[in-house]
Formats: sequence, structure tokens, C-alpha cells
Amino acid sequence: MAAWSLFVVDEEAEFTIDLTSDVFDPYLYVVGPGIATMLRNRGADDYAVTNDDGGEGLNSALCFEPPRPAEYLVEYPAEYRVVVSALNAEVGEYRLRVRSGCRTRVDPEGNEDVTFDLWAVPVTDTIRRGVIEQGEFRSIGTWDEAGGPVESWVLPVMGGERLAIEMRSAEFHPHLTVVSRSGFYAREAGDVLGREGRNMRVTREVSNNDGDGLAWDSRVCLVTEASEEYRVVASSYRRGVGRYGLLVAEDPDGTLCGQANMSTDRYFELLEELPTETRSIRLGESVEGVLGLGDAKDPVSGDPIQAWAVDRIVEDEWVTVEVNSDAFTPTIDIASDDVEELTGQSSLCRARAQFRMRGSGSVKALVSAQSEGEVGAFTLVATQGAGAEVLLDPCETTDGLEIGYEVEGRLTAVRDKAAWTIAAAAGDTLIFQAGSEEFDTRLEVTGPGGLLIGDDDGGGGTNSRIEMVIPRDGEYRVAVRAYGVTTGLFHLSVIRRR
Repeated sequence: MAAWSLFVVDEEAEFTIDLTSDVFDPYLYVVGPGIATMLRNRGADDYAVTNDDGGEGLNSALCFEPPRPAEYLVEYPAEYRVVVSALNAEVGEYRLRVRSGCRTRVDPEGNEDVTFDLWAVPVTDTIRRGVIEQGEFRSIGTWDEAGGPVESWVLPVMGGERLAIEMRSAEFHPHLTVVSRSGFYAREAGDVLGREGRNMRVTREVSNNDGDGLAWDSRVCLVTEASEEYRVVASSYRRGVGRYGLLVAEDPDGTLCGQANMSTDRYFELLEELPTETRSIRLGESVEGVLGLGDAKDPVSGDPIQAWAVDRIVEDEWVTVEVNSDAFTPTIDIASDDVEELTGQSSLCRARAQFRMRGSGSVKALVSAQSEGEVGAFTLVATQGAGAEVLLDPCETTDGLEIGYEVEGRLTAVRDKAAWTIAAAAGDTLIFQAGSEEFDTRLEVTGPGGLLIGDDDGGGGTNSRIEMVIPRDGEYRVAVRAYGVTTGLFHLSVIRRR
């Protein structure tokens, strides 16, 4: 094992680190300030950025993006350690190179990026329905952009089929991708969707790593739209090798798949068919509703969804529809062929859609929850015209606070910030203090003229404290947030220094 120092001066820098050897299988990792915290926040229980075979063959290559100082409290310039090691206790000469910029895969000459096209993967064979097709990854063959083995199979389909495609292996961790020329519908959490909306995401690839109920095996569920030849691309997580099986099964009643991916057009056809029952809202109205488990189901996710008719829309006029909830993180979708433009914004407890129509009449506004299983009460508001370009975060409680008093509050998964307003006079010296036994508090004070002051741990431990001289008369706003874990009780006080 050998360690090299990498001094990072620019916090925005990115590096490609290559480790090659002709005599042993190299293993590369990077350690240093902020890395362990960054990896934990990304869901990885590790202390180092690592790579085994990300380069050509058994060589190692990784993209190193140093932790950002604002998120991980790293001060630059900073020193990181690039550690060289070998698998299987091997020894010998090696070459280590660090270059600016990130390249996920390097060509044999070592300089240019290689783009990886799934359609270019050589075809192994055509998959037969209901038959377990056998494949095998070996140490030689076609490799994907992560340095792992990959094989492609042809799957002919007809329109209107509902299929479950599975990849299983007892020897490595399989990863399955289905590629279509026409593309599949896919939705990001919190998106506002529309056939012509900016936030709609259409991808030509649908992937799965660990299928529901399959442990580490993979499953992709599809609803086909037309006759076409898909590519079923088999690969392995962390570059494993060994034998695997592929199975394509018809799943007309959804027994195998709780949800399926489908084309954008078909998805919106199903959304437009959702019944509004007696639910309607006119422009200028605000109505109360409850999203429940007994409501209609989203055609893709299977989660509860409610359709509301938005009436009295005038051609080519902007309309804003908002949904607010303290019970769940809401999404708002607009389903109509006549939408000319659509934009959307969202936060933890609020979602907004703004759109223009080609004609007059009504559209369907679809209320659902961002996370699986969430239900509860909500408020729906429809107004004529476009709202503010920036959606101010409403996930907070705001009340008046008097100098000399202390208040208590609670942050929840939906209400991630609590705020109070306070009247202050120029020249006063005020001390704001926030603390909690359940989370690390962060305190913010804003005021006239764009004033913003923040503090994390100025109150000792994980508590917060701000002492300031009020620059001008006016209304100030003090807010409590959490750093990291976002739930729990807290206390806030404001006193005047005599």
C-alpha cells in the first residue's frame, strides 16, 4: 500500500484519477476531509471514494469531486490522500495519474472520453417468451462505462403487452436495462407533468437494480405501445462475473408488477380518463380535500390520486393551481391535450402548476403525494394569472414573537422550518438563541433591505446564537431550521441587551 498527497485549492475542482499496473490488480481509494460525511449523506456507509476496475481491464479509475465547503464544512486549500493498493496481496510497479475534469471511462490511449451506446452492444440472441435464457459474464468481453461486463438481447414486442422482465444470478449482483427507440415515460419525485411541460422526463432507458421482492435480482415492468424491437441489456453491479438467467413473462393482470413504465402518450390518456366525480373548482376559489387510500390509482405508481375539474378557463390566459398540505408532500399534475405551456414548482408541503390553454373550458388537475403511501388533508387553490416566479418555501409556521419571550416548536418531515416575525427598532442589540436536544439547530435572521444573518453552532454544542445591532426600524424574521436530521422539538428566544 502507498499513499500520495493531493492538494486541492479550488473547491469547484474535479479530478480523474487513474491507477494502472501490468503485474497486479490495482485498487484505488481517496480519503480526506468531508468524504465520510458526504458518502453517508448519499446513503453509503463508507469513509473513502473507491474503485477497483473502472479503467481498462483490471485497472482502476475514478472521478473525484471534493466535498463542497458549504455542505460539509471543508476549508480549502485541503489535503486528500490517494491510496494505492493491490488485491490478493500482490506487489509490483504501477502508474498513478491525476488529471483535471471527470472522465468516467478512459480510452486505451488514456486521454479521451469514451461514450457508451447501449444500442452498440453486440446482440447475444433473441429472447423467447416464457423461457429462461442463459447467459454468462466472463473476464473478457464487452464492458460498460463503469468497467463491468454487459450483454444485449433482442426482445420483439407488440403494442398493448404488459410484460415483466427479470434477470437473476446466484453468482453476482445483476443489473437490468431495457432500451426503446421510442422511449418510456418516467417521472421524477415532485415533478409537475404535462404533455408539453418543461418538467416532464422522457427516457429511452428503463433500469432496475433490485426488483421488488427479488433480493439483489432485477425486474423491469413494461406496458408496450407499438410493435418494436427492444434491447434487453444485462450487466452486473460492481463488475461481477458469472452465469445469469433472463425471463420475459406476460403479466396482464399486474400480478408480478405493482407498477409499469409506459409511454408518455399512453400515460396521459389514462390520466385524462380518471373520473372527477363531483370534484370541481372555479378560478378564484379555494377548496378543501382529503387524499385517501380509496381514491383512484395513478396508472404508473399505483398510489392514490384525485382528479379535480378546473372550470371557466379562458383561452390563452395563464392559470395557477396550487395544492398545500401539512399531511403529505403534494404533487400537482395537469392532464389535457389543450395545454399550450406548463411550468411547475414544488416544496415539501406545497406544489404549483402554471399553464396556458389553447382553448376555453376546463382541465383536470391531479392531486397526489410525492412519496408512496402518503395520504391526508389538503387545500387546492385556482387563480387567474401566473403567480410569482419563485415559489417561496411555505413549509413553516409564522407568528409574531415579542422581545424577551421564549417559544417552543417542532420540526417535522413536512414542516422543515419554523419562523416568527418580530418588530425591532434601529440601534437595539438583540440576541437570538435556538437549541434542541433532538437535532442540530440552524438560525437565520432576515430583515429590510435583504439583510440575512445565519448561525449554526454559535450557541455552544449544536445550539445556535446570533447577536446583532438592528440597522433600521422594521419587521424582522427569525427562522429555525435543522442541520441534518430534520425532526424534533426546539426552543427559541429573543432578548434585548441592556
